Amino acid sequence: MNAPPDPVPLDVAAHSELGRESLICIADGMNQIGKWLASGLEIHLNRPITAIAPSDSARQWQIVTGNHVVPDDFDLVITTTPPRQAAAILRGSDSAVVPALNAIEPQGCWSLMLVTESPMPLGLVSLPESQIIERAINENAKGRSSEHLGLYTVHAKRPWSERHMESPKVDVQAAMIEALQSFGLESQNILHAQLHRWLYAGVVQPLGQPYLADMQRGLYCAGDWCLGNDIDCALGSADATATQVIQSLA
Repeated sequence: MNAPPDPVPLDVAAHSELGRESLICIADGMNQIGKWLASGLEIHLNRPITAIAPSDSARQWQIVTGNHVVPDDFDLVITTTPPRQAAAILRGSDSAVVPALNAIEPQGCWSLMLVTESPMPLGLVSLPESQIIERAINENAKGRSSEHLGLYTVHAKRPWSERHMESPKVDVQAAMIEALQSFGLESQNILHAQLHRWLYAGVVQPLGQPYLADMQRGLYCAGDWCLGNDIDCALGSADATATQVIQSLA
Protein backbone atom coordinates (compact mmCIF):
# COMPACT_ATOMS: atom_id res chain seq x y z
CA MET A 1 0.00 0.00 0.00
CA ASN A 2 1.31 3.45 -0.90
CA ALA A 3 2.23 5.77 1.94
CA PRO A 4 -0.28 8.62 2.37
CA PRO A 5 0.74 11.96 0.85
CA ASP A 6 1.91 14.80 3.02
CA PRO A 7 -0.99 16.80 4.46
CA VAL A 8 -2.35 19.51 2.21
CA PRO A 9 -2.18 22.96 3.87
CA LEU A 10 -5.65 24.37 4.47
CA ASP A 11 -6.41 27.88 5.58
CA VAL A 12 -9.03 28.15 8.31
CA ALA A 13 -11.02 31.36 8.64
CA ALA A 14 -13.93 32.43 10.81
CA HIS A 15 -17.18 32.99 8.90
CA SER A 16 -18.85 35.53 11.15
CA GLU A 17 -22.14 35.25 9.29
CA LEU A 18 -22.14 31.49 9.87
CA GLY A 19 -21.06 31.72 13.49
CA ARG A 20 -18.51 28.93 13.15
CA GLU A 21 -15.14 28.12 11.63
CA SER A 22 -15.03 26.73 8.12
CA LEU A 23 -12.36 25.39 5.80
CA ILE A 24 -12.29 27.87 2.95
CA CYS A 25 -9.31 27.45 0.67
CA ILE A 26 -5.64 26.83 0.24
CA ALA A 27 -3.43 29.60 -1.01
CA ASP A 28 -2.57 27.84 -4.30
CA GLY A 29 -6.19 27.12 -5.21
CA MET A 30 -8.81 24.49 -4.48
CA ASN A 31 -7.61 22.16 -7.24
CA GLN A 32 -4.54 21.46 -5.13
CA ILE A 33 -6.79 19.34 -2.88
CA GLY A 34 -7.70 17.11 -5.82
CA LYS A 35 -4.06 16.81 -6.84
CA TRP A 36 -3.16 15.86 -3.27
CA LEU A 37 -5.90 13.23 -3.10
CA ALA A 38 -4.79 11.83 -6.48
CA SER A 39 -1.19 11.36 -5.37
CA GLY A 40 -0.11 7.78 -6.11
CA LEU A 41 -3.32 6.93 -7.99
CA GLU A 42 -3.71 6.07 -11.66
CA ILE A 43 -5.80 8.91 -13.06
CA HIS A 44 -7.18 8.98 -16.61
CA LEU A 45 -7.73 12.54 -17.83
CA ASN A 46 -9.92 13.81 -20.68
CA ARG A 47 -12.09 10.68 -20.63
CA PRO A 48 -15.57 11.81 -19.62
CA ILE A 49 -17.78 9.08 -18.18
CA THR A 50 -20.97 8.86 -20.26
CA ALA A 51 -22.65 5.76 -18.79
CA ILE A 52 -22.29 2.63 -16.73
CA ALA A 53 -23.33 -0.85 -17.83
CA PRO A 54 -23.86 -4.12 -15.95
CA SER A 55 -20.87 -6.43 -16.25
CA ASP A 56 -21.02 -10.17 -16.75
CA SER A 57 -20.20 -10.58 -13.07
CA ALA A 58 -23.07 -10.33 -10.60
CA ARG A 59 -23.60 -6.93 -8.97
CA GLN A 60 -20.68 -5.32 -10.80
CA TRP A 61 -20.42 -2.46 -13.25
CA GLN A 62 -18.40 -1.44 -16.26
CA ILE A 63 -17.60 2.18 -17.05
CA VAL A 64 -18.37 3.64 -20.47
CA THR A 65 -16.37 6.59 -21.80
CA GLY A 66 -17.86 7.71 -25.09
CA ASN A 67 -17.89 4.60 -27.29
CA HIS A 68 -15.26 2.85 -25.18
CA VAL A 69 -15.95 0.38 -22.36
CA VAL A 70 -13.26 0.24 -19.67
CA PRO A 71 -12.21 -3.45 -19.43
CA ASP A 72 -12.57 -3.63 -15.64
CA ASP A 73 -15.38 -4.60 -13.31
CA PHE A 74 -16.28 -2.33 -10.41
CA ASP A 75 -18.22 -3.28 -7.29
CA LEU A 76 -19.21 0.30 -6.50
CA VAL A 77 -19.87 3.42 -8.54
CA ILE A 78 -19.82 6.83 -6.82
CA THR A 79 -20.88 9.95 -8.72
CA THR A 80 -20.17 13.44 -7.41
CA THR A 81 -21.57 15.37 -10.38
CA PRO A 82 -24.67 17.59 -10.27
CA PRO A 83 -27.83 15.43 -10.06
CA ARG A 84 -28.97 15.71 -13.69
CA GLN A 85 -25.52 14.69 -14.93
CA ALA A 86 -25.42 11.80 -12.46
CA ALA A 87 -28.84 10.67 -13.73
CA ALA A 88 -27.52 10.62 -17.30
CA ILE A 89 -24.52 8.50 -16.29
CA LEU A 90 -26.64 6.04 -14.28
CA ARG A 91 -29.57 5.90 -16.72
CA GLY A 92 -28.86 2.27 -17.69
CA SER A 93 -28.69 1.00 -14.10
CA ASP A 94 -32.44 0.41 -13.67
CA SER A 95 -32.09 2.00 -10.24
CA ALA A 96 -34.58 4.12 -8.32
CA VAL A 97 -31.85 6.73 -7.82
CA VAL A 98 -32.25 7.87 -11.45
CA PRO A 99 -35.82 9.27 -11.17
CA ALA A 100 -34.88 10.68 -7.75
CA LEU A 101 -31.95 12.53 -9.34
CA ASN A 102 -34.07 13.83 -12.21
CA ALA A 103 -36.59 15.21 -9.72
CA ILE A 104 -33.98 17.57 -8.23
CA GLU A 105 -34.24 20.92 -10.01
CA PRO A 106 -30.87 22.50 -10.88
CA GLN A 107 -30.16 26.18 -10.46
CA GLY A 108 -27.55 28.20 -12.33
CA CYS A 109 -25.39 31.12 -11.27
CA TRP A 110 -23.44 33.82 -13.07
CA SER A 111 -19.95 34.13 -11.57
CA LEU A 112 -17.77 37.20 -12.15
CA MET A 113 -14.02 37.24 -11.49
CA LEU A 114 -12.53 40.70 -11.04
CA VAL A 115 -9.05 42.15 -10.73
CA THR A 116 -8.97 45.75 -9.53
CA GLU A 117 -6.12 48.25 -9.50
CA SER A 118 -6.48 48.70 -5.75
CA PRO A 119 -8.24 46.50 -3.17
CA MET A 120 -11.71 47.29 -1.88
CA PRO A 121 -12.24 47.32 1.90
CA LEU A 122 -14.07 43.98 2.06
CA GLY A 123 -13.93 41.05 4.45
CA LEU A 124 -13.61 37.45 3.36
CA VAL A 125 -17.26 37.09 2.30
CA SER A 126 -19.63 40.02 1.85
CA LEU A 127 -23.39 39.46 1.65
CA PRO A 128 -24.97 42.66 0.33
CA GLU A 129 -28.59 43.74 0.32
CA SER A 130 -28.87 43.49 -3.43
CA GLN A 131 -31.35 42.15 -5.96
CA ILE A 132 -28.48 40.92 -8.12
CA ILE A 133 -25.39 40.08 -6.03
CA GLU A 134 -25.51 37.09 -3.70
CA ARG A 135 -21.96 37.29 -2.34
CA ALA A 136 -18.57 38.84 -3.04
CA ILE A 137 -15.56 36.74 -2.04
CA ASN A 138 -12.32 38.58 -1.32
CA GLU A 139 -9.59 36.29 -2.67
CA ASN A 140 -6.90 38.43 -1.00
CA ALA A 141 -8.26 37.35 2.38
CA LYS A 142 -7.40 33.73 1.50
CA GLY A 143 -3.68 34.50 1.46
CA ARG A 144 -3.24 34.58 -2.29
CA SER A 145 -0.44 36.74 -3.68
CA SER A 146 -1.93 39.70 -5.52
CA GLU A 147 0.92 42.23 -5.74
CA HIS A 148 -1.36 44.86 -4.13
CA LEU A 149 -4.19 44.24 -6.61
CA GLY A 150 -7.76 43.43 -5.60
CA LEU A 151 -8.94 39.89 -6.44
CA TYR A 152 -12.64 39.03 -6.17
CA THR A 153 -15.11 36.31 -7.11
CA VAL A 154 -18.68 37.58 -7.27
CA HIS A 155 -21.77 35.35 -7.47
CA ALA A 156 -25.09 36.62 -8.73
CA LYS A 157 -28.22 35.49 -6.94
CA ARG A 158 -29.57 32.20 -8.27
CA PRO A 159 -33.12 33.41 -9.14
CA TRP A 160 -31.69 36.45 -10.96
CA SER A 161 -29.17 34.22 -12.73
CA GLU A 162 -31.89 31.81 -13.84
CA ARG A 163 -33.86 34.67 -15.36
CA HIS A 164 -30.77 35.82 -17.26
CA MET A 165 -29.17 32.48 -18.20
CA GLU A 166 -29.63 33.20 -21.91
CA SER A 167 -28.88 36.93 -21.74
CA PRO A 168 -25.80 38.26 -23.56
CA LYS A 169 -22.70 38.09 -21.39
CA VAL A 170 -21.95 41.77 -21.92
CA ASP A 171 -25.34 42.71 -20.43
CA VAL A 172 -24.98 40.36 -17.44
CA GLN A 173 -21.48 41.61 -16.69
CA ALA A 174 -22.54 45.25 -16.92
CA ALA A 175 -25.46 44.66 -14.54
CA MET A 176 -23.26 42.88 -11.98
CA ILE A 177 -20.57 45.57 -12.09
CA GLU A 178 -23.19 48.28 -11.66
CA ALA A 179 -24.61 46.43 -8.65
CA LEU A 180 -21.13 46.26 -7.13
CA GLN A 181 -20.98 50.03 -6.83
CA SER A 182 -22.53 49.61 -3.39
CA PHE A 183 -19.19 48.03 -2.38
CA GLY A 184 -17.35 51.13 -3.55
CA LEU A 185 -16.30 49.61 -6.86
CA GLU A 186 -15.50 52.10 -9.60
CA SER A 187 -15.55 50.72 -13.14
CA GLN A 188 -12.36 52.58 -14.08
CA ASN A 189 -10.60 50.67 -11.27
CA ILE A 190 -11.22 47.29 -13.00
CA LEU A 191 -8.15 45.84 -14.70
CA HIS A 192 -9.66 42.51 -15.70
CA ALA A 193 -13.14 40.95 -15.64
CA GLN A 194 -14.13 37.42 -16.62
CA LEU A 195 -17.71 36.16 -16.54
CA HIS A 196 -18.61 32.49 -16.25
CA ARG A 197 -22.04 30.92 -16.73
CA TRP A 198 -22.26 28.21 -14.08
CA LEU A 199 -25.21 26.12 -15.27
CA TYR A 200 -25.20 23.63 -12.39
CA ALA A 201 -24.16 25.87 -9.52
CA GLY A 202 -26.70 24.43 -7.13
CA VAL A 203 -30.22 23.10 -6.73
CA VAL A 204 -33.52 24.76 -5.85
CA GLN A 205 -34.23 22.29 -3.04
CA PRO A 206 -31.37 20.18 -1.60
CA LEU A 207 -31.90 16.46 -1.11
CA GLY A 208 -31.95 16.82 2.67
CA GLN A 209 -29.58 13.92 3.38
CA PRO A 210 -25.81 13.51 2.82
CA TYR A 211 -26.03 11.10 -0.11
CA LEU A 212 -28.40 9.18 -2.36
CA ALA A 213 -27.68 5.46 -2.55
CA ASP A 214 -28.85 2.19 -4.03
CA MET A 215 -26.79 -0.09 -1.81
CA GLN A 216 -28.14 -3.26 -3.40
CA ARG A 217 -26.68 -2.18 -6.74
CA GLY A 218 -23.60 -0.48 -5.26
CA LEU A 219 -24.49 3.02 -6.47
CA TYR A 220 -23.82 6.22 -4.50
CA CYS A 221 -24.50 9.83 -5.48
CA ALA A 222 -22.92 12.62 -3.44
CA GLY A 223 -22.30 16.35 -3.71
CA ASP A 224 -23.05 19.71 -2.16
CA TRP A 225 -26.58 19.48 -3.60
CA CYS A 226 -27.39 16.77 -1.05
CA LEU A 227 -27.18 19.13 1.92
CA GLY A 228 -27.10 22.63 0.42
CA ASN A 229 -25.19 24.70 -2.11
CA ASP A 230 -21.74 25.42 -0.70
CA ILE A 231 -18.35 23.91 0.07
CA ASP A 232 -19.27 22.98 3.64
CA CYS A 233 -22.17 20.90 2.31
CA ALA A 234 -19.87 19.24 -0.22
CA LEU A 235 -17.40 18.28 2.52
CA GLY A 236 -20.21 16.98 4.73
CA SER A 237 -21.60 14.85 1.91
CA ALA A 238 -18.15 13.49 1.03
CA ASP A 239 -17.39 12.56 4.63
CA ALA A 240 -20.72 10.77 5.17
CA THR A 241 -20.50 8.94 1.83
CA ALA A 242 -16.94 7.77 2.46
CA THR A 243 -17.91 6.55 5.92
CA GLN A 244 -20.85 4.55 4.54
CA VAL A 245 -18.78 3.03 1.72
CA ILE A 246 -16.02 1.99 4.13
CA GLN A 247 -18.59 0.37 6.41
CA SER A 248 -20.14 -1.49 3.48
CA LEU A 249 -16.74 -2.94 2.56
CA ALA A 250 -15.87 -4.05 6.12
